[in-house]
Amino acid sequence: MKHLSSICILVVIILGSFWMTSCSQNKEKEVKVITFNTTLGPIVIELFEEEAPVTSKNFLDYAESGFFNGTLFHRVIPGFVIQGGGMESGMIDKKGNPPIQNEANNGVKNLKWSLSMARTNEPHSASSQFFINLQNNVSLDHTEETIQGWGYAVFGEVVDGFETVEAIAATETGSVSFHQDVPLEEISIINGLGRVTHSDIISRRTQPPVALSSMDGYAVRFSDVQKIPTKLITASTPTNN
Repeated sequence: MKHLSSICILVVIILGSFWMTSCSQNKEKEVKVITFNTTLGPIVIELFEEEAPVTSKNFLDYAESGFFNGTLFHRVIPGFVIQGGGMESGMIDKKGNPPIQNEANNGVKNLKWSLSMARTNEPHSASSQFFINLQNNVSLDHTEETIQGWGYAVFGEVVDGFETVEAIAATETGSVSFHQDVPLEEISIINGLGRVTHSDIISRRTQPPVALSSMDGYAVRFSDVQKIPTKLITASTPTNN
């Protein structure tokens, strides 16, 4: 493992998810990222553990247990959301864990590419179903702690696999039994445990948060350092000399 000044990065791959931990002096920051392999390609999601700890843990528990494997993206509304996490092939409901507390009052907005919990009209009824916002859906944001104003809890965002999300959003939909906006061709989450299906991850925060000398410096000509010690003259821009 390489250390850069007082900053260190640790990446651990476990069950299709991995942790990116950055530590500066005595302060640690951990970012959890989950990769879903779908029948249309991978989607990589970063969880907002600081802003939505209960919801993030709930989602991570489902992912690591394999609950989402074989579930469908069963609701697709172009220009609005794609929803999944609770239906199996044939639009059969998959029973999840008990509902969790609605954390929509965390101040995080339902912006494009954000990940939120789906629920019934009861504010604290979310269990396993989630949706990805296809646009800035301000109507889904928390406004007040009432049945009408609780909103939908944002707990992550898509950081890679945008083309997969767009492909799902572009699929043809129809009605199945009593369900509307159902893809006519099933789109499911595949078991992708133990595999990394992307290359780079770009953090939402600058890492490290301060300038380091190892990242700044000067261009030095080889001919100028033949004698040690030597005196160097700095210039504002590089030259071809």
